[in-house]
Amino acid sequence: MKVADLRDLILGSGAHKNDPESVENFLSSIMEARKRKEEQSYKLKLEIAKVAAERRQQEQQLELERAELARKLLKLEKIVKACICWKFYDY
Repeated sequence: MKVADLRDLILGSGAHKNDPESVENFLSSIMEARKRKEEQSYKLKLEIAKVAAERRQQEQQLELERAELARKLLKLEKIVKACICWKFYDY
């Protein structure tokens, strides 16, 4: 039920006529609670987005490091092969 629908229902009832101030306070507290809930939800979504962005950045960094290690491994393999070839020719 929407707050506006609830408000109309309450304003049309006898409770509002007997104690309009407490009814208005009740409606205000409902609206404030809903607003707090929306703010918390928004903050949570922002935090989730931040964590996801950090994770993507870490994954990209990891991929770069893997590529660098692969490049260094290839270079090392070439050096080892060259050393083996030189030893073979020395005999």
